Amino acid sequence: MLSLLRIPDLRTLLVADFISDFGSAATVLAVQLLVLDLTGSTAALGLTAVLAALPSVTIGFVAGGVADRFNRRQLMIGANLIRAVLVLLIIPASKLGEVAFPAIAVLTLLQGIAGSFFSPSNSAVIARLVPEDRRVNIGSLRQTLLIVTNVLGVSFAGIVLGLSGNRDLLFAIDSVSFLVAGL
Repeated sequence: MLSLLRIPDLRTLLVADFISDFGSAATVLAVQLLVLDLTGSTAALGLTAVLAALPSVTIGFVAGGVADRFNRRQLMIGANLIRAVLVLLIIPASKLGEVAFPAIAVLTLLQGIAGSFFSPSNSAVIARLVPEDRRVNIGSLRQTLLIVTNVLGVSFAGIVLGLSGNRDLLFAIDSVSFLVAGL
């Protein structure tokens, strides 16, 4: 499995994925706590989680078709840049008083939509980079990296929030992680 990391383009892509997934894992915790603080409602928290996942289920088929017809690299870069802007917009949205939660809900939905275009493009590029006889291995490697990244990202978020109490810092870090991955 680790021999796959000797493929330079694959290694670059996996590092970029790690960086953006790390930032995203931190943001998931920060958004959940923000929504809970703003609304005091676990129902609002649940709605935010649904809005984040809904695009994958509803427009994932369309996004996969788009990824098959357009430049996948450009779609991935574009999706990361859009997500960088959207996650950064959470900072001012959180200060909008009564409309803060609806604004954050819309931003979460839009991030999910952008991610729906990123994912099939990313999978197709990885499939192109990995020899056919090694694709089972890359699936295992990607899944392992995703789990490790989520654990590290959420842990990092907990430490940052515990030490500073500053959610905005986590949103800024995630925005930078998307920019770095996009570049």
